[in-house]
Amino acid sequence: MVGLGITLRSQALCNSCQESNTQPETRLGKPCTLTGEVVSRFGELISNSGSEYMTLLKLVEKLDELEEEDVLFAREKWAPESEAAVFRLTEDYMAPEEPKRLGLKYFLEVHIALDVLDGFILEKPHATTRQKCQRLIEYAIHDA
Repeated sequence: MVGLGITLRSQALCNSCQESNTQPETRLGKPCTLTGEVVSRFGELISNSGSEYMTLLKLVEKLDELEEEDVLFAREKWAPESEAAVFRLTEDYMAPEEPKRLGLKYFLEVHIALDVLDGFILEKPHATTRQKCQRLIEYAIHDA
């Protein structure tokens, strides 16, 4: 599995078809109609074979770049190196099917993660990204 070395693409297009006429926001978390590949919030490809994912650690590093309504999903047993992706809840506030199909579980909503880290940073202003990630994992397991 590819983790921290992933190059993020600016458009949410799958590698195979590169459909340039597709609006990125309408494709997030949806399978490509030609290849079945799924694109996450960052425009990172998540293939059916599971060959590319972000990690929780990388998502925590980029948390400020996400929209507050985004939701983090990760493969259990949660650890900083767990495979993870970002999706949006459906219009009726349900988790989309794609994370489940990919074996990812609900982790935290971005606005909750940001609130947890705000308090944590007050206690530990020089916390590393790994420490922040571990705090979110503890919160997701014990308090969410």
